[in-house]
Parts: sequence; C-alpha cells; structure tokens
Amino acid sequence: MWSANRDNSAPQGSKVELTREGRSVLNYPGGREIWARPATSTEASYASMRDTGNFVLANRTGSNLCESFSEPSDTIMPTQVLNQGTEVISRYSATNYLVGRFRFHLQLDGNLYMHTCQFYEIAY
Repeated sequence: MWSANRDNSAPQGSKVELTREGRSVLNYPGGREIWARPATSTEASYASMRDTGNFVLANRTGSNLCESFSEPSDTIMPTQVLNQGTEVISRYSATNYLVGRFRFHLQLDGNLYMHTCQFYEIAY
C-alpha cells in the first residue's frame, strides 16, 4: 500500500516508532534513523491502521495529521481517493519494491495519465 524510502528498503529487524515529539521514524535494527516523517505543527498522539488499509497519524482530538492514502506508493485501495497531482508508481516486480516502469498520474487538470518509463538493466 505505502512505502517510504522505497529505493533503499529497511532491513529485517528495523522498527517504526512514534516519538514523544510526535514524529514517525523508521530506524535500522541498531537504532540509526533510516527515514522520518517531517514534524507537523501538532504532535501526533497515536498511529492507527484502519480497516480500509489507511495508516494514519492523529492528534489527541482524533484529527488526521497524515495518512498513507494521501501518499500512495504502488497500490490504490477501494475507498481511497486520489487527489490531483497524485502519482502511483509500480514496483519493479512482485518481490522487489524498487521503483518500477509504470506510472499512473492524476494530473492537475483532472486527466488520468498512465505511461511507462525507460527501464535500464544494470550489467556487470
């Protein structure tokens, strides 16, 4: 559904943490930071995985500060709304989450645009 830092996947044993400051942070097994969600003006109080598949960070009053549905990676879920300017990018393969060659874009003018990108194989 959603991934951060997808061209540099987190190794097994990595952890996602919600800090006291309300930031969402992904750390390597040793604790070094891989990726962090920028801080918002309001601290996140909790994270929630909704039945729809939407991962949400919310404040004390339950207002969403950020959600995975607003930043899709390679999948569109049933109930998910795409905002203008949103792009969904395929993964390289079923087991490789690197950026793939297919792009699905809801343009600012409201047109849906799907295209492929040049794909280069690395030769050794």
